[in-house]
Amino acid sequence: MPELSESNISAGIENDILGIQNLISAIRNLRAEINLSPSVKCDASVSCHSDLSCIILKSVLDYIKALAKSENIDIGVNLKKPSYKFITSVIGDYQVYLKIEGLIDIEKEKERTQKEIERAEKFLISINKKLANENFMSRASEEVVENEKKKQSDTISKLEKLKTHFKSLIN
Repeated sequence: MPELSESNISAGIENDILGIQNLISAIRNLRAEINLSPSVKCDASVSCHSDLSCIILKSVLDYIKALAKSENIDIGVNLKKPSYKFITSVIGDYQVYLKIEGLIDIEKEKERTQKEIERAEKFLISINKKLANENFMSRASEEVVENEKKKQSDTISKLEKLKTHFKSLIN
């Protein structure tokens, strides 16, 4: 095994790699939000906050395309919102626009998302009622109460994401 040389470690390069990993994860998460099959290639645009960020992404663009299952990825500094239907995510120095036009039935996706929002809202109401019930709170173990609070927090987070996704389908 080679020995570790502390002089070869660069925090800047590690941060750049972490940013690239997070970008790829964000694209994959956006694909998952619309239930896009991994076999379907999609297009994306990535808006960078600096020229250096763009240079770094362009240097590994083929890897990003392969790992994000993307056909085309446009990269630029402070890109304008694309003219096509998209969903978006902000990750560190990057804003990703994933093209959904032509990949999914947008009306069906709106319906599906609206149903998920309604389901999550009903679930949140039931959790809130349980946590507001003094009888439940006095009898339940600390572990059970913490579990319900975690469910509440997770559901609120999920609702925010669903509503953001729904708004992106309308625009």
